[in-house]
Parts: sequence; C-alpha cells; structure tokens
Amino acid sequence: IASGCGSIANASKLKIVRGISTKKSARTGFPISSAFDTFTQCSSPIMKTFSHLAASLATFALVSLGNAKELQTDDLKEGLILREYARHAKQKDKQSVHLSSEKFGKPVGVVRVLDSVSPFRWDLNRNSVAEGYLHIEKSGAYEFQTDSFYDRNELFLNGEVVCGFSDGTGTIASVQLKKGLVPIRFVGFVETRGSAQVKWRPPGQAELTGIPTGSLKSKKGPWHVVVKASAGKGAGRSSHEVRVVAKDFVVEVYRNGVRISDTERSLLLDRFGATAEKIKVSLRPGDWIVFHVVSNRIRHEGAKYFAAGGIGRHGKMSFVSDQNSPQWSVCDDAARARLFISEREAGTEARAVPIANEWDEGGQYSREFIDENFTGAPIWGASPSTWIKYVVPE
Repeated sequence: IASGCGSIANASKLKIVRGISTKKSARTGFPISSAFDTFTQCSSPIMKTFSHLAASLATFALVSLGNAKELQTDDLKEGLILREYARHAKQKDKQSVHLSSEKFGKPVGVVRVLDSVSPFRWDLNRNSVAEGYLHIEKSGAYEFQTDSFYDRNELFLNGEVVCGFSDGTGTIASVQLKKGLVPIRFVGFVETRGSAQVKWRPPGQAELTGIPTGSLKSKKGPWHVVVKASAGKGAGRSSHEVRVVAKDFVVEVYRNGVRISDTERSLLLDRFGATAEKIKVSLRPGDWIVFHVVSNRIRHEGAKYFAAGGIGRHGKMSFVSDQNSPQWSVCDDAARARLFISEREAGTEARAVPIANEWDEGGQYSREFIDENFTGAPIWGASPSTWIKYVVPE
C-alpha cells in the first residue's frame, strides 16, 4: 500500500499543512483520516479494493476512538504534568542547548502539576517537559506564542512543532484545531533561567492571553494526590479575585507577566476619573501581580491613591496593600517596566511608599469596594505613572 500511494508519513505532513486537525488513535497516534485520504486517492483496482477495506476500518476506528476518548475524559485532571531532566552531556554551552527531548533521559526530582503555563518555572539547571492535553471547546484557528530567555523553547500540538526553538519572542503561530482533546507538549531547556510562558488566542478572542487552567488536562496519577495534599500550605494567602481603588486609574494589570484580559476586569466606580474595579484572577503562593497606575498631576492638586486587596476563601481578605510589607514593590522607570512585569524578583528591592498627597475619599471607597473592614494602606511610587507589584508569599 505504501509503495502504491506514498508513505503514511507523507500523508500526515499534508494534513499538517492544512492545519493540525487530524484525528489520531489514542493508543498509536496514527492519523486515521490521513491514511483514509491516501487510500482513497489510489487508482489501481487492487488499491481501490484496499481503499474500500480501509474506509470500513477507518469508520470502525473512528467510532472506537470516540468511545475511547469519552472513557479517557473521566481519567483526566486539570493541569499539565511537569518533569525535569538533568543537563545532557551534549549541552556544553549556550550554543549547544537545543536537543531533542527524546534524548533527555530519565526525569529527576519531583513530578509536578502545573495549573498555569503563563508563566511557569523549573530548576534553571535542568531541562523540562510539560505535557498533557489541551481542551478545545470550539473548532477553528488558534494562535500561540511562547516566550523564555532567548526564546529557547519548543511547543508541540498533536506531536507537531507549532512554536520552534528560538523562532523569535514575538512570533505567533496559527493552527487549525478541532473540538476535543489535543495533545500538548512544551519543552524548556537549560540556559533559559528556568522560566517560560505560553499564550493563546482562541477563535473570537481579541488578544493573546494565558491558557485557562480548565483548558489544561492530564491523566490522573500519584502526582495529583501529592499536589492536592500539599495545597493547604499557604492556601490562606491564595486569592480568586482582587479589588482595587485608584486615583486616577489602573491602565493595565499583569499576572505572572501576562496581561489580564479586559473581560476579567469589571468597573465598580467611576468618580470624576477616580475608579474602583474588581479583577477576576487566581493568585497562589509564588505568583505575582503588577498594576500600572497613573495620576494626572495637574488635576486636583496632584492627589492620587492606590489601594488593593485580595479576596480568598470564604470571602476573607488574603492580602492588602501595605508599604511596610516586603511583598510590595514599585517601578517608576518605563524602560525597566517590562522586566519588572515579566520577572517575579525583578525590581523588588524598590519598596512601595506612602502617598504624600492622598486622595481624601480613597479610604471611604476602599471600605466600600474592597472590604468594609479594610486594614490596608494606600501606596505609590515616585512618579505619576508607576508600576506596583505584589508577590504572593510561598
């Protein structure tokens, strides 16, 4: 069959050109529809006989595959599985970092579950592989972008490279995906400072954002039990929502270096330019959030205000703005803002400071929109336009 119609590998590549949408066997990864297309294009009588047989087998296989996927869905949990690997002997320097992940060898350390890849971290002296399934709710064109130090990473979907090694930080790849579960695999390398992130833009979405936790899946395993058992540590500091009162207003908000979509932000107050809002965002120990806030220094004698609070379990406050806390820092230099946003520890030596000319209505609205017993304090930097960071304690 292969000699008459070309190899299955060639048929698979044709499908990739059209878009990564071919259904594959859950056990073998065999691209069923590619094989069917190959068989049905044959012209000889013998090959036509094979094509009819292939069509029957393909129909049976597709039905079986659907049932298998339904059964497998019950065995999936949220998050991707992250495994780390020791530096390979061939990875001698920065110029020889790139290596097929199949040659990494056996994993080392603890297997972890990632609830986010926007961004995530691993031991900077190791390679890493995060894998599982991407839950696609709607068929269509999806865009992906990856980023790490010198862009030394790879992203695979359905076993095919979507974002290649060092293909450029700003490079956006577009692929066609079908509704269902799509195998996803991200490879990080040594010499990347142990940090990377993956963004996507599903059909109909206006901008690139982090992939939601609910869209990341992996097979159940003992590592899920370990993560669940240890989740209690620092859980009281976790948040699912952040509320802010600002004068004049918050321009952008970033979680772990990724801009939070406008759809996750809701305006609660607009008072002569001063604002209050709530932000739907999950913050866990080790995460960080950055607010870009601005004040017009020629309005209201330059009065300004920024106060924030995280809402945790049972509606209780998990953190508040506080100039005395080392978890709060500021950046007043626009040239350094990108690094301040993208790296957790960047700029944290610059502590937030009290506001000299504080908006006199800020305390009132903080108690109204953040918490009636708000115990935090307003903070700012040294410039009318400043970036304020909070790092959740680990």
